[in-house]
Amino acid sequence: MLKSLLVCVDDTPGTKAACGFAAALAQRAGARLAGMAVLDTAWIEHGEAAPLGGSTFLVNLEKKRRNWAAARAEAGAALFRAAGGTETFETVSGDPAEAIVAAAHGHDAVVIGADVRFREDENDDISEAVEGLVRRSPRPTILVPAAPLEGRGTLIAFDGSLPATRALHMCVLLGLAGEGPVTLLQAGEASAEMQAAMAAAQGLLVQHGITPQIKALPAHAHAAEAIAIEADALRPRLLVLGAYGHRRLRDVVFGSTTERLLAAPPAPLFLFH
Repeated sequence: MLKSLLVCVDDTPGTKAACGFAAALAQRAGARLAGMAVLDTAWIEHGEAAPLGGSTFLVNLEKKRRNWAAARAEAGAALFRAAGGTETFETVSGDPAEAIVAAAHGHDAVVIGADVRFREDENDDISEAVEGLVRRSPRPTILVPAAPLEGRGTLIAFDGSLPATRALHMCVLLGLAGEGPVTLLQAGEASAEMQAAMAAAQGLLVQHGITPQIKALPAHAHAAEAIAIEADALRPRLLVLGAYGHRRLRDVVFGSTTERLLAAPPAPLFLFH
């Protein structure tokens, strides 16, 4: 069962949503909350090209970046506390993904906003910190959109792979799939092997007192778009994905569909590999 959540913050709308989501989850599970902000020292201290004798410029640039990062960390701490996070909060310095991954070892899951940015000049749809966290975290990552729907239930996108099986099992063990309807969505190509994997997944859920609705992605459908359409229709409280599975889900997480599901998640994403 869920006992501890780590919430990683800045001052973005996604952080506000992530704090609220984590606080509600912790209250239902009786879990504790820990908050964390990171000052990205590599970015803060990285000097840019400056004219000869431009040391003053570099000093001022570092000061400006440090102040920017500190202000966002302070604002994130305020959002964490406003959502009910009255327990541990710390601000650390270092590489954001590495720092969060290291801290994750002491918790059951990590909650972070989809729009989190630890660098002022970072314009990619997915920040390096979020991508690094999803790739390397030893614990599930729950990626929360800036405006999550008021949904219920759980949508599990399942392709029969080992990562997808682990994600499903971890979600169940943490008690996150027991509230509201559960939909087990077949995201792998139709085959005897896939049908056997679906039957095993369904059986596992039933053993835990969960009777899922079984659905399948349309044949030849674009995985991310089809999953997003299903999520929009079902309005789940949680969308479960396994990273590094067969190609369809692997593309959802780290391929050409990254922008659709990670940059603009249709629901909070439970990601595990």
